[in-house]
Amino acid sequence: MVGGYRIEGATAAEVLPVLQEIDRIRGAARGPWRAGFFYLLTLIVVTAVAVTAAKSVSAWLLPAILAFGLAGGVVVGVLQQSQDKKISEDATARLLRTALGRGSPR
Repeated sequence: MVGGYRIEGATAAEVLPVLQEIDRIRGAARGPWRAGFFYLLTLIVVTAVAVTAAKSVSAWLLPAILAFGLAGGVVVGVLQQSQDKKISEDATARLLRTALGRGSPR
């Protein structure tokens, strides 16, 4: 039994496409709202931290804090896209290197 479904087959080659389709349908059912809400919440938290930091630290440190927050948001976005299997592992590695300033995209 897989999630309320009974899947039978003589070989793994018969069962695997069915499991992949079930996984694809479940992923599509979640839709973009879950990820969108996460990014909205992240943006609100980063903005709140930046406002708090602006009141607490020197003005020259604020751009570094904002750059760190922006890079963190990009990294989280890349990892989320990878988790949703919308980009390959190779693309994930290239994007993370670029976001962290350790390489250029090829």
